Amino acid sequence: MEYEKTKSSCYCMVSNVWLKRWMSFLYGKGNLGYLAKGHPMPGPIDNKILLDGQKCRSNLIKNEDYKVVNILIWKFLKELYGGGPEIRYKWNKN
Repeated sequence: MEYEKTKSSCYCMVSNVWLKRWMSFLYGKGNLGYLAKGHPMPGPIDNKILLDGQKCRSNLIKNEDYKVVNILIWKFLKELYGGGPEIRYKWNKN
């Protein structure tokens, strides 16, 4: 993967495994509608599944294994839920 879109743009990867738990927490319907009682909080962000040692796994597929979010969204989610690690994403120049 090649990274970085512009010098002023900064993006991070977030594991789809964690995002699916987060979406279930936010939008899982139950007796009370959204933010339904009984849907567990997603827990800390866990991006370790995206890594092979200190590098990204070579077989990752964007939007299947991970989503790309703006650094401000990443910082917001990290502040709320903790976890990590932060994985910076730079856009392909193609």
